[in-house]
Amino acid sequence: MINAAPNQERTHMAPHQQRVVDEHAELRIKLDKLTVFMPTPVFLGLPSDEQERLRDQHHYMACYLDVLARRIAAFPA
Repeated sequence: MINAAPNQERTHMAPHQQRVVDEHAELRIKLDKLTVFMPTPVFLGLPSDEQERLRDQHHYMACYLDVLARRIAAFPA
C-alpha cells in the first residue's frame, strides 16, 4: 500500500480531481487518528469483537487510501 501522500501540488486540477485529493487528505487524517487510538488502554479495554471490527475498519481505510493515492498518481501532470 502507498503510505505517503501523493504529490498534491498540481497547478490545474479539474474539480473532480481536487475532490479526490481532498478526500485522500481527509481519510489520511482519520486513518492516522485510528492508528494512534488502537494501542491505547481505551481500545484495549473494548470487547474483542469491537477491537476486531476496528481492526477491519483500519485495514479497509488503508486500502481505500491506497486506491485514492494511485488515482491521484495517475492524474495528468
